[in-house]
Amino acid sequence: MPTILERYHQQFQNHRNLAQQANSIFPDGITSDGRYTEPFPIYIQQAQGSKKTGICGKEFIDYWGGNGALLLGHNPPEIVAAVTQQIQNGTHYSACHPLEIEWANLVMELDFKFNF
Repeated sequence: MPTILERYHQQFQNHRNLAQQANSIFPDGITSDGRYTEPFPIYIQQAQGSKKTGICGKEFIDYWGGNGALLLGHNPPEIVAAVTQQIQNGTHYSACHPLEIEWANLVMELDFKFNF
């Protein structure tokens, strides 16, 4: 009977191939400390809601949750629509923008609501 490690290597061969390529480019083969796993990480093709799909077609539940950045899950339609609309106006102005003020006011409201 194969060990769990042997089964991992068998089931995720394409991931291992990408990890070997990444190891020749990036330190430890990763671009973020949180992605370091042994014997090699999985590679994700897409994500929707609480699920991620690997390059092998396997679906995974995302218990990691983007380190808290994905409170609404992956790819929520409302956020995709808002980002799509805004990105058509530009992505990095190197100048002030009215939405900065709106964003700051929303953050300040949160501070008042969650002031301990």
